[in-house]
Amino acid sequence: MFSRSDGAVVIGVASLAALILGVSLWLSPTSWQFPEQNQPSPIDLNHASMADLMELSGIGPVLAERIVQYRRLNGPFQSLEQLLDVQGIGSQTLERLRPRLRICALPSCDF
Repeated sequence: MFSRSDGAVVIGVASLAALILGVSLWLSPTSWQFPEQNQPSPIDLNHASMADLMELSGIGPVLAERIVQYRRLNGPFQSLEQLLDVQGIGSQTLERLRPRLRICALPSCDF
């Protein structure tokens, strides 16, 4: 059978496990901050292909085609806010995409 000291060890181990679990949940990966270099490069809205645009969260083939078509009909984007003129893109979508997009009027741009 177990002695009192065995019971104390079991309680101590259980308490330590609970503490470790609590700390690991508190420091969950969703709260970790990653350096900027791990972020994907921004996509140039004026030179992005449909495939490039579809890499963006929430942009499928229909919206990608609408963006490319808008650019074809209206010329290069002058600002990210012009995306609001593309059917299917609202202010929430624009704000979600904003960190991943850039505007470049030159044939090639460095970010």
